[in-house]
Amino acid sequence: MLKRRRSESLLSDVEPDVHISVHGRPEPLKAHYQVLSLYSKCVKELPRPSDGAPVVWDVSGLVPEGASVPFDAATVEAYLDLAYAHVDPQRRVHVSSIIDDTRPLLLFADAAASSPLVFEDLERALLSKDDLSLRVHVGDEVQFNLLLRGQIYFMTTESGLVRADMENKQRLAVLTPDQLFQQHMQQIPLAVCSALEEWLYLAGRLGTVEVARLLLEFARTQLTWCEISLCLPAIGTVYSPRVLQCMPPELLYEGFLRRQLTDMPTSMGLLRPVSGKVKVTFDSPAAATVYNRQLAASDEFAIENCAVRSILTDAQRGNALAVNMTVGGPDAGTATKIIEEVLEKAVNG
Repeated sequence: MLKRRRSESLLSDVEPDVHISVHGRPEPLKAHYQVLSLYSKCVKELPRPSDGAPVVWDVSGLVPEGASVPFDAATVEAYLDLAYAHVDPQRRVHVSSIIDDTRPLLLFADAAASSPLVFEDLERALLSKDDLSLRVHVGDEVQFNLLLRGQIYFMTTESGLVRADMENKQRLAVLTPDQLFQQHMQQIPLAVCSALEEWLYLAGRLGTVEVARLLLEFARTQLTWCEISLCLPAIGTVYSPRVLQCMPPELLYEGFLRRQLTDMPTSMGLLRPVSGKVKVTFDSPAAATVYNRQLAASDEFAIENCAVRSILTDAQRGNALAVNMTVGGPDAGTATKIIEEVLEKAVNG
């Protein structure tokens, strides 16, 4: 008996029986009903001619939300690749490292009433990109991309928009402080937060939990350097009613539990000691990045008292952050363990 080659499709000798009418393409795309019906409720519910004629799936008038023209052939073909990847080893979906480029495919999958498996495959493809980025538009003149992992962005009149890499501590210009930047500087935080809001809403609506988690962590990290934060001036717009209503339940539960277990009602301040300085260690990448130190390093810093807040100041390098201090409650490891146990019961029964 001849063995089927690993690279050979299980459907290589089966005639396609679905013809897909697509905007801007004179000839239909062809597919197999037995494949698409597993992944798309729309296809599964299409009438099947009794005479053996192909099933017709007309998406030529299907318009993505927020767009003015229907989905193009490239998007529909990418959707077919996504479905066929499970039965044809030669077909794979390739996603861009800019998350916005995947938006049409996600929206088409949603419009096709796709199986959760489709969104899980897309989510894995996106999260496999180490340099996954979010594109931001500020009016018609300014556009830039924000890396969603391992970066703290900050913005000043003198420096422009800068990203600080939490791994290698390099600081690189995203937008230089030229005249165009100065003209749009006040609008940049709202533009960034609007882009985050749109993607958090879409990720929550489609059930891509880990994409939503990544976006939330990015937004939270950008609040570290609050005085020059990229997001703080408009952060409230990220958590819109539609974002909260569509937020995956496990993320809402996790946020509630973490507050209950780690946000203690024991606020305290630090006063300047007799020596004038305190010794601190940098136990997180974000803290090490802001103060430009190595992870787990230690140093002596001054404490400045400003109104009701204590400010930890690195006089040598000019960096300062507020100290938000509470005492009591479980340690981080214990809190995480409790949260994981409760979430397992709440989400998975």
